[in-house]
Amino acid sequence: MTARPHASAVTFCGTDLLLYGAGYLYLPDHKMLVVSDLHLEKGAAQSSGLPLPAYDTDDTVRRLESACARLSPKTCLFLGDSFHNEATAFRLPERIQDKLSALATQRQFIWVTGNHDPNIPAFLPGESCNSYISDGLVFCHEMTQQDKIIAENSSDDTGSAYGYIFGHFHPKARMRLPAKNVTGRCFIHDNRALIMPAFGAFTGGLNILDPAIQSLLNKPQTVHFCYEEQIYSYPVSQKHFMTG
Repeated sequence: MTARPHASAVTFCGTDLLLYGAGYLYLPDHKMLVVSDLHLEKGAAQSSGLPLPAYDTDDTVRRLESACARLSPKTCLFLGDSFHNEATAFRLPERIQDKLSALATQRQFIWVTGNHDPNIPAFLPGESCNSYISDGLVFCHEMTQQDKIIAENSSDDTGSAYGYIFGHFHPKARMRLPAKNVTGRCFIHDNRALIMPAFGAFTGGLNILDPAIQSLLNKPQTVHFCYEEQIYSYPVSQKHFMTG
C-alpha cells in the first residue's frame, strides 16, 4: 500500500494534477481548485420529513475555505450538483452567501450546472456554464457514452478536447485490507476519464465496480482512495476491491 500525505500527483491526458485526500483536485499550472457534488443544503431539504441535522452546508463550506487557504487558487471550479436542488439553491442562507462571496473576492468562481441544479442563482459570485474546457480537458458534471466515444477517437496532438473530468456518481470504494475492510470516497480514472468524489459532507456514494461507473471506463483503471485526508493509490482489481 502506497500512502502519500494529503495529495497524489497524477499526469492525466498530459496535464499535471494533484488529487487531495480531502476530496478535491488541483491544477498547479492554472492555480485552479476543482470540487464536485457539494449538495449544499441537502440536510435542510430533507429535514422537513426526516430528523436529520441541517449543518452539512456549514461543514462543506468550512472545508472549501480550508482548501482555499491551503492552495490559494486563482479559480474555483464547481462540477455540478453544488446544491441539493434548485429550490434550496435559491433559499441559500445569507451567512453561506456571505462566506462564498468572501471566498470569491480573491478568485474567480465558475459553476458548472448539474442535474440537481440546472439553474444557478444570480446572487452567487462568478459565472455558470454547462461545461468548462482547459488544456484539452472537458470539466463537466456527467460524461455520457457519446462523450466516451469522442474521447476514445481523439488523439493527443489534434488540439481537440480528449479527456473528461466529472462527478455525478459520488464514487466510493470498498477495500479489502489485511486487518479489516474499509469503505470511503475516492477518485477513479482510466486514460481518458476521471470521476471525482462528492465533496459534500452529507452525500452517499456508488461503488466503483457498479456497471454505471464501469461502463464509462476502460481498463486499466486506478483508484485514489481518500481516508482521513490522506490518499492511497491502487490499480483496480478484485484483489483490492469488493462490491457492496
